[in-house]
Amino acid sequence: MRKTHQSVILFNFALVAILEMTLINVVFYDFKLPTTGYSAYLVSILAILSFYGQMLLTKAIQIEEAGVVSVVRVSGEVIVVVVYLNIFLLSTDLISTTL
Repeated sequence: MRKTHQSVILFNFALVAILEMTLINVVFYDFKLPTTGYSAYLVSILAILSFYGQMLLTKAIQIEEAGVVSVVRVSGEVIVVVVYLNIFLLSTDLISTTL
């Protein structure tokens, strides 16, 4: 990944995201286009910020040698929390971040 150009990674990220979100919308939700200009504006801002966030993450991982290890480590900690919550049948809501 270190020698791969960031545009290739961003293209793959966008392609997977579009396919995934299309499938999720078709299966779980009734797809609707934004009804107001403000909603379309917010969706556009979200898309632009997501693109730049992914681009900066890609550049940071390419520059930093230990970056991939730290991302995998954090992912492992998130998985442990999810397993812990499921084993002990605990539930959290969107606001709470503590058990």
